[in-house]
Amino acid sequence: MDTYNDSDMGGHDPGYDPGYDPGYDPDYTPPCRVCGEIDPATLRARRQRRSGRHASDVCLNCADTRHRPGRCAICSAWRPYEVHHVAGARQAPTLTIGVCLNCHAVLSARQHLWSRDWLTSPRVARCIVQGVLDVVFVWLQRSPVADQTRGLLGMLGRAALLFMAYMNPATLSDLTGLVNTGLLP
Repeated sequence: MDTYNDSDMGGHDPGYDPGYDPGYDPDYTPPCRVCGEIDPATLRARRQRRSGRHASDVCLNCADTRHRPGRCAICSAWRPYEVHHVAGARQAPTLTIGVCLNCHAVLSARQHLWSRDWLTSPRVARCIVQGVLDVVFVWLQRSPVADQTRGLLGMLGRAALLFMAYMNPATLSDLTGLVNTGLLP
């Protein structure tokens, strides 16, 4: 019978690297020293040129002194608050969501992964769909209640994709009546 012998692996966990030092890893960003935020998009860690050490190790929320606080629609925290243009300000300037600075940084980082033509060409429908998908994705990662609503959001996503398959000018004109009834915010 074969048994595992940790001495076969040098006497330590195979994932452990005794020479690893995060202070010398160029991709390592320390967590926020105030709140523990770990997403690199939210951290203000900047390397000093000579030492290679981090000049600041706080997140955008903890470092901010100029934004008014508000309730973030993504993570539900009461933090410094600003408006995110879900489909980009150029594509759909009125489709916005109020989020904390950290969640805004994560959402904006996802927008920077989109095809570059969304900045110059009218791609409203594609940007709305991609932006809403990004909001849902980030919400599922950062919301304290995401696990409880995962099934509901999955159904709504499938319904939206099914709806888009049937979308035509007549369908869009039907939506105008729905929005005007006050059922949607």
